[in-house]
Amino acid sequence: MSSQQDALSYAPSRGLVRATMMLGGAQLANVVMTIARMKVIAVMLGPVGVGVLGMYGNLMEAIAVFAGLGMNTSGVRQLARVSGGLEQSAVRRLLLLSLAAQGALAMSAVWLLRRQLAVAVFGDPARSYEVGLVGVAVFFTLLALSQTAVLQGFRHVADLSRATILTSIIGTIVGLVAVWIKREDGLVLFLIIQPLTATTVAFLYVRRIPIQAVPMRAALERLDVWRTMVKLGAVFMLAGLIANATLLVARAIVAHEIGLAAAGFLAASWGISIQSIGFLFASMSADFYPRMTEVIAAPKAVVRLVNDQVQLSLAIAGPFLLLLIGLAPWLVVWLFSDDFKPAAPLMQWQLAGNIFRLASLPISLTFVAGARMGTFVAAEVLLNALFLALLWFGLTPFGVESAGPAFLLAFAIYTVALTFAAHKPIGFVWQPRSLWLVCGHAALTVSVLALSHRSPWMGAVVGICSALASGAVGLRIVVGKSAAENRAAVIITDLFRTVGWPINR
Repeated sequence: MSSQQDALSYAPSRGLVRATMMLGGAQLANVVMTIARMKVIAVMLGPVGVGVLGMYGNLMEAIAVFAGLGMNTSGVRQLARVSGGLEQSAVRRLLLLSLAAQGALAMSAVWLLRRQLAVAVFGDPARSYEVGLVGVAVFFTLLALSQTAVLQGFRHVADLSRATILTSIIGTIVGLVAVWIKREDGLVLFLIIQPLTATTVAFLYVRRIPIQAVPMRAALERLDVWRTMVKLGAVFMLAGLIANATLLVARAIVAHEIGLAAAGFLAASWGISIQSIGFLFASMSADFYPRMTEVIAAPKAVVRLVNDQVQLSLAIAGPFLLLLIGLAPWLVVWLFSDDFKPAAPLMQWQLAGNIFRLASLPISLTFVAGARMGTFVAAEVLLNALFLALLWFGLTPFGVESAGPAFLLAFAIYTVALTFAAHKPIGFVWQPRSLWLVCGHAALTVSVLALSHRSPWMGAVVGICSALASGAVGLRIVVGKSAAENRAAVIITDLFRTVGWPINR
């Protein structure tokens, strides 16, 4: 790649800002709806209800990841690589047919093995029927993934954002009605309603994308394309399966050793931890990864792009995480109920661990984009093995709260390992600003967490002050990477210049 191409492909962070903000807005709506439905379910059914729903959901995700063979991710890549017209239409239809067939097989397998799965996950064969219905949710999950993969492959970011918003609103309302009517028996219906809604809404946007008529026989004859997608997707499947299986095992261990209420605390804290930075993960999946694929042949561009994404992620999420950690003792009560107070310390630890999650994900995607799948899978195995080992040894002396420090330490070690692993193939090094943001936010989050454990009010005050200071720094970084012609960016630039802290654009 020439230096001109290198510059053009990277010119970029401005595109990252735009995509992050667009997808972030959609994910924000999803976060609000997720919090709302978790609050309602917590009030209606308590920690046990949240724990049961979390275990149903994790089982569904693990099976969906395995049955999907990673084709939703590899399908995005394939759609983006092939030329338009008949070829693209054939890949699109093949993706739909394949995921539908795989979903049907998975649904059948779950129903046939429902008793064994109920015993393995809950230790209770009485839940066999509900576990069997989880297979229906798996089927619709794979159908939904086939639709969103098309939107991502065609880079219809705006439509993907709209579909996310509508799905979260409709799915939440209909799902909560089912739980309100059926109580705990409605939890599995709630689970099914979410992907069913996602499939329906995404289809309404996908059908707007022009497609050439492709005979079903012609689509099915493209087995070479299917094999290519499966070969690449298998790596994503394996990584996703490891992550989901780890979470399922962790919840099962907690449920068996301590009880379903403790599993509910873990599910609640894990849900908030994931949702707090979910919009950035959505952005990386839909926009950052395709950009990385485009510049992977230029190591210098890759290093700059990774550092740019890490800086942008921490600039946006860092202040938010500090605020959540400081206010966690009150947030868990407000978001759930008084019964969830024991989940506050666990949530604080996991929120602090998100600093390293944000720092590590862009690095890990360089291995995927560069087809270094062995390194990618080995790193995922290391991360999840560390978490389970730390949880296992900490569970007896410290209880379910040990999952928090285990989460933070596992991701910290994982980030360091990825840094060394990426140095040789692409010459990866942290830019000073990136390193400062990672270490600075890690130190701040742990400090606020420690103060909160001694005095919740002191932790809240320091958390708010730290969030404001971090927010000012983050705003400078985001504006510095945004388009110069943006009116808001110009106003903020002038403001910082006025106070004697100019932004280098």
